[in-house]
Amino acid sequence: MMRRLKEEMKTHITDEKAEKLLRELISTPSPSGRENEIAEIIAEELESRGLETERMRVPGCGSFNLLCRIGDGGETLILNSHMDTVPPHEMEHPYEARIENGVLYGRGACDAKGGLAAMILAAEELADVEAENMLLLTFVVDEENQGMGTITLLLRGVRGDAAIVCEPTDLKLCTAQYGYVEVRLRTHGRSAHGATPERGVNAVENMMRVLEHLKHLPLLDEEVRPALNIGIIRGGEDSWIVPHLCEADILISTPPELPTSRVVEELRRHLSKLGDIALELEVLESDEGYRLSRREPIVRLMERSIREVLGYVEYSAAKSWTDANTLFNYAGIPSVIYGPGELHHAHSGEERVRIRDVTLCAKVLASACGEFLRRGLGHNLLI
Repeated sequence: MMRRLKEEMKTHITDEKAEKLLRELISTPSPSGRENEIAEIIAEELESRGLETERMRVPGCGSFNLLCRIGDGGETLILNSHMDTVPPHEMEHPYEARIENGVLYGRGACDAKGGLAAMILAAEELADVEAENMLLLTFVVDEENQGMGTITLLLRGVRGDAAIVCEPTDLKLCTAQYGYVEVRLRTHGRSAHGATPERGVNAVENMMRVLEHLKHLPLLDEEVRPALNIGIIRGGEDSWIVPHLCEADILISTPPELPTSRVVEELRRHLSKLGDIALELEVLESDEGYRLSRREPIVRLMERSIREVLGYVEYSAAKSWTDANTLFNYAGIPSVIYGPGELHHAHSGEERVRIRDVTLCAKVLASACGEFLRRGLGHNLLI
């Protein structure tokens, strides 16, 4: 059975099909809040292979999730990725797919339209499988914003025995997921005329001291350490006015072993050493990371399929928040993260994905999901 499936994949999942599909997805802008057009394109692609789709409205987003089921009954495996992207920002020609040496450039190329294309190609491969279990493909909205697409799935009662979340992992199997803490720092000063700065207290200068102090946060020197990014700084109204207020929004990505509560506690302790600065710390958002056992059935299923397609398996941790956090933390669904593309290219002005990696990912997903549809997850406990 597995030999026949792999032979079929050699015929039906090709670089040419991946490129054509990716070009269409890239050329369809889908920043958060504008996902409906790309959802209709995905629905048309799936329905052309005889697959049925369902549209699920997401409150407050103006967009809908797209669901596609293969099989019925038995166990349920969720295959999840998001249709929205960040805005173009500094990217030139973001929606004109450009290819150089087998690499496709464009907004969303790796985050996460490469994963979407792989899901679609895998689903088309599995359309006629005689299934004992159910594969639920969820193409969700709003992941780059508040994550309301996947939250809505759970609120509407969607559950699964396991999940694969397609995000850029460079085809490494991520069995661990980072959490995060997003904080806002505020420094207060006293306004004065810009020509007499000595008569005021400059809140921007105070923030510069605070941010320099943050570089020496003890957590950043630990073996398992978080990543800290200063994302936004706001301060001042005019060069002729000494600024009385400055704000900085900071993201701290936290390894699975590091509770977010400890991060906040250590931040407060470290910043308290700047006793001469009027400073506030506000926690905006947070979510915990997690780590799966290598013995988890979904991990074993993916290991086997990756090895069959690539010949080897590399492991990693997803360092950015993904919808896997929501599926695991709020519904207890064991979730691995796997997909084409490298995380550091996402959100950048040179976002890209290797077309060949999209093809390989599609073959891995078709192999793993095909085995699941026929045999489920339970037999992986015995392997």
